[in-house]
Amino acid sequence: MKNKKQHDLCERIFKISKVNSTISLEGSLSIVNRDASEENFQNEAFEIRFTSIIKNTPISFNILITANECFKYEDILALQQKLDIKIEGCGMFFKVLSYSNDFSIQFDTKNSAFIDTRFVKGGSISFKSIDKHKHFT
Repeated sequence: MKNKKQHDLCERIFKISKVNSTISLEGSLSIVNRDASEENFQNEAFEIRFTSIIKNTPISFNILITANECFKYEDILALQQKLDIKIEGCGMFFKVLSYSNDFSIQFDTKNSAFIDTRFVKGGSISFKSIDKHKHFT
């Protein structure tokens, strides 16, 4: 019975891809009444946490967004001011325009499962300063 209960807690399955500086959630699923669909995911609300270490201190900024919603100007500005990370796009598909420090992105882990890939493990993606030239040149 415990395994059934754990399975019922999973409300979404993130399929996250990273190509250079672009993050896509295409193929992600939301589970409603035991039916998993990409269409349901379009209305799914989730949190995205950006974390960077600045002056030896970890600093995070969270954005609550719906998959089909564009990032709010206030969130984009606050992320840029707090962590010096510039982004554009929406919850489903966004691009990191620039950053000055290594940072990670963690997608909502509550009631979620993740499909791991080469660049995404457990819903976490890393951006390293050493890789910046690959993204922006």
